[in-house]
Amino acid sequence: RRHTRYISVTGVQTCALPISDQQTKQLQQQLSDKYDQAKAKLAKLKSATVAQKAKLQADLAQLGSDIQKLYGQVKDKLTP
Repeated sequence: RRHTRYISVTGVQTCALPISDQQTKQLQQQLSDKYDQAKAKLAKLKSATVAQKAKLQADLAQLGSDIQKLYGQVKDKLTP
């Protein structure tokens, strides 16, 4: 699905413009990377030692925070 933004000129909606600016693409890539990192850490969690689990859980908590922040930034960029 392609995200679009509408431009209103004097109250009349004109064309839908695709949103493809570089910053949005970078944010989306960062978000995808964070999800991949979280998935990899979750996979390691099953076989980790107690000490490793504590570190992985802390890393996952940080990744969760990072993902929420990036998601908010992407959402803000895509919301007209």
